[in-house]
Amino acid sequence: MNICFFEDEKIENFYPLCYFRPLSWLRVGAFSIQQKIENYLKPERVYHLTREYLVDYFDFSLPKEDEEILFINSRIIPAKENLDKINNCGKIIKTHDDFIGAFKGSYSEWKEILNNKKVTKENAEIFLQAFDYSWDLLYSNEELLNEDFSLYYKANIPSNLPDYFHMLKKENIYIDDTANIEPGAVLDGSQGAIIIDKNVTVMANSVIKGPVYLGEKTKISAGSKIYGHLSVGPVCKLGGEVEESIIQGYTNKKHDGFLGHAYLGEWCNLGADTNNSDLKNNYGKITMLHNGSPVKTEHRFLGLIMGDHSKSAINSSFNTGTIVGVNCNIFARGFIKRFIPSFSWVGDGFIKKYLFEKAEEVAKIVLERRDIPFAEKEEQLFSNVYKEVKRIERESS
Repeated sequence: MNICFFEDEKIENFYPLCYFRPLSWLRVGAFSIQQKIENYLKPERVYHLTREYLVDYFDFSLPKEDEEILFINSRIIPAKENLDKINNCGKIIKTHDDFIGAFKGSYSEWKEILNNKKVTKENAEIFLQAFDYSWDLLYSNEELLNEDFSLYYKANIPSNLPDYFHMLKKENIYIDDTANIEPGAVLDGSQGAIIIDKNVTVMANSVIKGPVYLGEKTKISAGSKIYGHLSVGPVCKLGGEVEESIIQGYTNKKHDGFLGHAYLGEWCNLGADTNNSDLKNNYGKITMLHNGSPVKTEHRFLGLIMGDHSKSAINSSFNTGTIVGVNCNIFARGFIKRFIPSFSWVGDGFIKKYLFEKAEEVAKIVLERRDIPFAEKEEQLFSNVYKEVKRIERESS
């Protein structure tokens, strides 16, 4: 059966991480939400019901009116327990917070449900666990990393690797045959799985403790300390001290500095000795300023949420539970404010608007350095993200 990912009224809870992408493309574990569900259900075709400007940019097509579809909420935690329930879906399954979690039927039936705002009581005793906010993905990452290894990987140590690095619990370690592990590295799978994907480089004297996923063409700087519960997407540079974080992809934190309980989007760059706090001095539970409004969490550890194309200068310091929007340029000394609106230019004692034209100009340079063209289509996406940011700011003010 074909599947269709849809977004519900909580989509804004996942800004700034999904301004530039569907929610189902957010990474958690070794895959995105969508990739893991596809790996498990193996549909012939995948559709998306997402924001209109993303439909236009990615050229998503809609299902046929009478086509039988399994509709899946993009917020669903893609754990095997949830996926088993979805696979056996009768008609409708709700989420734990009473939203539609999954629906099996035609596209015309789906539209009727949305228009009438009615949900049948069928399967009401079955509920799917779902993410409520972006930081929830961080707290599912350990479970999903280990689950992904058990479902989709098996231990693999290439025969061509030299013997001058050290491994613990080899049965929990997968290294792609194209990866490069340099002298003195330590890979410790005793606390969880380690997955090292295609063309990854782990430089000399780095320590990596599982569970960890390192995406294709990612480079780990020499002497890095990777403490686990970490998912890193493709083409990243990572160094210093990192733990319990997710990096979407194409992002650099190459130098020394601490990153913990953080989620970074794409095309971010953290300058040397950038640090984030992830624990308050009074060990209290953390309140996040989501879109500038306080949201109480039940967590004592939360660090930095940073949207795409944002950057920090050397020696930047992010306070506990900080959210930075998309396209922000930060070069302030001392602790930075805990909420930085998108398209902001942040210096000592001031925050001003980052001119759209300047932000777009920098993004173009950054993408083209990776041989990714920044054509008219990308310009339109940037413009639409800017409009969406302004809409959110107006509604939040």
